Amino acid sequence: MELVYKYITVGSADGAIIENGKPLYGVMNNRSRAALGGIMWYPRWRLWVFNADPDAIFSADCLADIQDAIAKITAEEK
Repeated sequence: MELVYKYITVGSADGAIIENGKPLYGVMNNRSRAALGGIMWYPRWRLWVFNADPDAIFSADCLADIQDAIAKITAEEK
């Protein structure tokens, strides 16, 4: 799955890293292709969560896109 937004792309490549039996989705900046963090399954909460790179800074628009991506991943992985 690859989701392309205005500033970010969320994607899981074939053979992607599997954590807790679920794929890890990378979140990248569209302009620089820098990794911003990842969307992963968090078993304690039984939810998909975003784990940001400590140096990443986000606008409200980017956070809304990440929230939308989590909703789409949740719907697909059910």
